[in-house]
Order: sequence, then C-alpha cells, then structure tokens
Amino acid sequence: VRMVTVPVVFGTCTVSVHEGLGFSSHGEFASWCRQDQGIALKVAFSFADIFDLTYGRDEVARSSPDAIEMWTLALSHLEVTTNGIIGGFDLAALTQSICMTVELSLKAALTYLEVTEKELRAIGHNNAESAKLLASLKPHRDDPLIERLVHRLPPYVGSRYKRAELNRLQMIDLALASQFIASSTMRRLTGRDFAKMIENEEGPNARHRLFD
Repeated sequence: VRMVTVPVVFGTCTVSVHEGLGFSSHGEFASWCRQDQGIALKVAFSFADIFDLTYGRDEVARSSPDAIEMWTLALSHLEVTTNGIIGGFDLAALTQSICMTVELSLKAALTYLEVTEKELRAIGHNNAESAKLLASLKPHRDDPLIERLVHRLPPYVGSRYKRAELNRLQMIDLALASQFIASSTMRRLTGRDFAKMIENEEGPNARHRLFD
C-alpha cells in the first residue's frame, strides 16, 4: 500500500501514472509492481480514482456546500483507512472508515442532485439503496460494478460490535472499492475522467476483472 498526495496543478501539464505516484521512472514503478501487469493496472486505476475524486471535488466546489462537506469527509475517512492499512496490524476497525467513505460520497452525489435530507435519512446506512437511487438519477458505466461492490461491504452498524473476518488483502480490496465508488460519484457529475483513458487502452471490462 502506498500513500499518494495528489498535487495541485496550475495551467496545462501531462499527467503520468508513475510520476503521480511519486516514482522517478516507469521502470521504478514496474519494479514496485513486481513486473506484474495485473498489479500495475490496479494501481493505475487507483491513481485515476483519487485524481478524479480530488479534482472533481474542486470542479463542483461552488455548487453545493452540503455536498462538498460530505465529499470532504469521505476523503478524510479514506485517509484514515490508508494510514491504518500502512501503519496498523489489526485492521478490523477500518471497516467503519471504509463504509463511511462509501456512504458519504454516495449521499454527497445525491445531495448534489437535490435529494432531500429527509429522503437521505430514510435510506440510513443502506449503501445499496443509495447506489440504486444514484444510478436511477444519474446513470454511469460504473453502476453495475458499484452494485456488486456495495453488497460486499460489511454491515456498518454490525461491524462496530463484531469483527469482520477479513484478512489484510481483503481489507485492501475493500478500501480500493470504497475509493472507486467515491470517485465514480464525481465522474458522473463532472468532466473529470482519468479512469476512462485507462479503460480505453485496457478494454471496458478491465476494472471488472480486478474485482472478480
């Protein structure tokens, strides 16, 4: 797991995955990925997701203060998850920050689309229902995969009192899934879509294969 800080870019520039991840060359990046194309592709998508999420938030910054606040909190929970995976031994508590990243980002998009607070309260912590509503209001190519992934999340309330029996790699996969879902809420509302460029090169089902 690698912590990435997305830079603030002014003007026009070329963005490469290995430089965005802090590697000095593509060779160094490939070595970190153990020369494994599957790992490299998953990392590239992960970088695209955090890029689309952070720059997308900037693009809608003046549109809906309540939605922006929720996306900002979602990013904060994502940071908690990343720090926990990097520095932690027992990762069970991270199911809370993973679930909240998903819940807050989905509800941020719904708020942006003028779903009322009363309607959001009725949904509660049911991320599957939030995802279903978002897909109906603003459909996107990511929706079939999001539908699969939200059903893999441990129950938010239940995991407060009982450990989810997940190993480290399974927890990392959930963390990456939460980051993907959060970024998709932005991709459907803004012009930010770094992920689409990767899909154009690797094929439309490339990301789906990573979560099989």
